[in-house]
Amino acid sequence: MRRRVVLISIAAVLVAAAVAAVIVVLVSRSNDNPTADTSAASVTAVPFTVPQADAGVLEAGLVSSDPAVEAKALASILQATANLANEPLLPAGSSIKIDAGNALRYGDLASVPATVSGPRPGNFLLLLTKEGESWFNAT
Repeated sequence: MRRRVVLISIAAVLVAAAVAAVIVVLVSRSNDNPTADTSAASVTAVPFTVPQADAGVLEAGLVSSDPAVEAKALASILQATANLANEPLLPAGSSIKIDAGNALRYGDLASVPATVSGPRPGNFLLLLTKEGESWFNAT
């Protein structure tokens, strides 16, 4: 019984030492390169105008009933997961107006107000992501 308690105690000390070593390594790495991990809180919103060509592609794609046209408005990650053939982005008969001049940019992300008219009207805030030189819908 005593031998078992000693072995468990030694194992506990070794585990604690290993955890401490991992924490020290992680902390020292983050101090070596403080700009490597920038949090979202450190990104400042900057007034931004979505380029007219991108706004046109977004508006056309979001209301289209053609999956190929819809896909052109989506970020690449959404293109792979969206079921555009069976679930259009907006209901038939919808129209959208993106307020391109009132966007806010956060690095390679931007938010832009949009107004949808038609079967399900409303005011929305679109999240855009920059891929290459163009902006795509990321929501």
